[in-house]
Amino acid sequence: MTSTAPKTIDFSNGPNPVINQILQEAEVKLEEAGKTSATQAFNLGCTTGLLPAAILIAIAFLTTKSWLAAVLMGILMLLALLGFANLAASMARTRTMQRIYTTEIAIKIEQELPSQQISLQEFHEYAWEYLPGSSLIGQYLPQPPKAELPTPTRKFIFRCKFRK
Repeated sequence: MTSTAPKTIDFSNGPNPVINQILQEAEVKLEEAGKTSATQAFNLGCTTGLLPAAILIAIAFLTTKSWLAAVLMGILMLLALLGFANLAASMARTRTMQRIYTTEIAIKIEQELPSQQISLQEFHEYAWEYLPGSSLIGQYLPQPPKAELPTPTRKFIFRCKFRK
């Protein structure tokens, strides 16, 4: 299995290089931690199910005396193992990235902001303005407020319904 370098997202289009560096480091840290924990969970999920799968395949063969039943049971067990391992990997990746953000990245952000004379709210606004849509750190930052559309009045609705 070959190791791939983490994808790099360019944060250099923002005007504050220190904040850009914080966002870049956070993105890399989240991606590496998520990848590592997902790989470990997938491997653990696959290996822990091998012995029970082998026992069920042996029981299927011994009870039916058919290789076909054993092969079918093996295919079903393989699919179940892969499904379980994939679920475990996904959950481990999500939880690890959330833990890394709350225990390391959020603390680092809060420590760096006073030196940049930026409030947390301004940081979030800055991050959302310059973050690409595919960034991992964007999943953990508070969503920017949505612009509220004016609510139509009854008179406006009535005019629109019966316009000729």
